[in-house]
Amino acid sequence: MFIFNKNLGNKMKLKDYILTTAASLVIFGSSAYALDTTEDGILTKPTLNMDLNGYAHFQAGYRNQDHLAKSENNISKNNDKVAFFNEAALAANIYNQVNDVTYGAKIVLSTTSRRKNNNDFNGTHIYVKTDYGKVELGSSVSPASTMIVEAGCITAGTGNYGRYSNKSSEFQKQNDGTDPSANKLSPTFATGIDLFLSDKLLTKLDSRTYSGEAPRSIIYYSPKFDLAAKTKVRIGVAYTPDSTNTGADNIDTASSGLETKKIGSSTIDRFEFDNTVKNALSGAVAVSRNFADGVDLEIGLSGEYGQAIGFAKEFANEGDTTPVAEHKLKDLRSYNIGAVLNYGNFAYGASYGSLGDSLTTEAYHKAGRKTKYYTAAIAYSQGPASVSVDYYRADKFKNTTQAVTVGTSYKLYDGFKPYFEVTRYEYNGKPEFYPTTEKRKVVGTAVITGLKLSL
Repeated sequence: MFIFNKNLGNKMKLKDYILTTAASLVIFGSSAYALDTTEDGILTKPTLNMDLNGYAHFQAGYRNQDHLAKSENNISKNNDKVAFFNEAALAANIYNQVNDVTYGAKIVLSTTSRRKNNNDFNGTHIYVKTDYGKVELGSSVSPASTMIVEAGCITAGTGNYGRYSNKSSEFQKQNDGTDPSANKLSPTFATGIDLFLSDKLLTKLDSRTYSGEAPRSIIYYSPKFDLAAKTKVRIGVAYTPDSTNTGADNIDTASSGLETKKIGSSTIDRFEFDNTVKNALSGAVAVSRNFADGVDLEIGLSGEYGQAIGFAKEFANEGDTTPVAEHKLKDLRSYNIGAVLNYGNFAYGASYGSLGDSLTTEAYHKAGRKTKYYTAAIAYSQGPASVSVDYYRADKFKNTTQAVTVGTSYKLYDGFKPYFEVTRYEYNGKPEFYPTTEKRKVVGTAVITGLKLSL
């Protein structure tokens, strides 16, 4: 039996506790597995179980946005009316149970290796599950993502308007006019809840152009335990040693790549951002309460922390390999707090989140460095039909995004669900490198319809 000493636990770092718990559960799994032997001690082949699930998703989108130049009217490369998007994935859960220990592996097969919107189809990993909780070894989806509570948890639509909108139109590109040779830069806008460890710090290798793998982690999920009558709590925590270790290349390869900001002025050619973090922790706590039949409340708090070890390197001339300056980036610190209330056929959701000034530097982010967002939604379900209205607002580097989405879906057959949504959005901002410029606003409408097939 695993015994946790309270006094020792107070002195242990959270990272060490996760690793210790993981090792203990693996030992439990190994011991239980070893029990499956013949009388002469020969290990027998276990009888494995396998569950398969998958999905296919097709989507069509239309956009109407103001202040677009003639060359920007097309929503896809060559069509100004409609663009298609589709994705599919298959996941196999292979497992065995010996006594009170369940061990196995989740294996995800995708048409591409890019991250999917559905967390169930990301993160191939091995796991061990006991009464003490579940440990995932090598997973790439953090608890801050899998346990997040926000308005999007209840909406009938997808909220993918950002896929079809133009966030870098010529109308919004600017420089401050002091240097005629300088490039016009685009403002940076947020269109959703992007978490660094699961959404931003992904594979960016020229040799892996179709890969969007996130960093590999060790993750621990506690069982749901009673906090009080009709109140349950669950905790998830993850340790990520190196955000560049995405599994897309050799372990000593910095697979997350560099982000380049081309300035093109007479004094600054470009900035190269290395957004690497190490010894990152991601965690979440979810508290659920049942008040009565059909009345439930869930509150969730999640966050990320990581030590930034990369720099924003400043180069004076094109082709230079030696920077004229290196600017330290701020450490990764983000959090989200949200709640969802189910009351009969209605559901209400809201959240607030902040990325702070994570992985920014005042040398480039001159107009502002902080990012925060708000979400709110109301949804109604009756049988197979659902309808929702949700609101999203974000302030990223003092550039604001606002979007209102009305969505509806209908479960036509088992596992077969068409949906339709309309989003009215607004982007208002200026390039964060040029703080003296004036904000410019664009407004648009995105219409999205699609089909989801779940197996």
